Amino acid sequence: MKRYILLVFVAMLSGCFSPTPHFYQTVSINNNNSINTKFNKTILINQIIVPSEVSRLQITTLGKNDYEVKIDEFNRWSTQVDKMLQKVINENLSSLLPNAIIENQTTFRKNFDYAVLVEITEFTGRLDDVATLKSSYFIKNKKGITIKSGKFDKSINFEGKYDSYIEALSVLINDLSVEIAKKL
Repeated sequence: MKRYILLVFVAMLSGCFSPTPHFYQTVSINNNNSINTKFNKTILINQIIVPSEVSRLQITTLGKNDYEVKIDEFNRWSTQVDKMLQKVINENLSSLLPNAIIENQTTFRKNFDYAVLVEITEFTGRLDDVATLKSSYFIKNKKGITIKSGKFDKSINFEGKYDSYIEALSVLINDLSVEIAKKL
């Protein structure tokens, strides 16, 4: 009986010493550098498409080799990655195009001049090394016809763990937003 109580006590203690999870989000980088103050159209930010390995709440990074993916149970995104990126791109474009109306796509039909679709193919990196963002983006008119498109492929070297990694990813999302704003 004593052995059983001791086992239960040890099991309870081991749960008390598990690491505390940390939650992160990318942020808009408001540098007050507008691209075009004369642009006053309405832009709809469509759903952001992300790879399945990134769409989870656990933050994924690369291991020592590119074929190794690490899924961290204790470092997590604060919300769905696609919604988080949609919000950040919206905030960035609002800063870069201060007279434009930027709205996220919802289930309600909205009156808009342009719609922006972003398909992210790579949103990853290696801790204490590099963060990478690769994506394609499409700017469509009211009729749904793609009028402009582009590819974005950039990496940033950084030193540090998750705080530095998320900061580097935020810079990359900002740079993508600048490229989209220039095409509008």
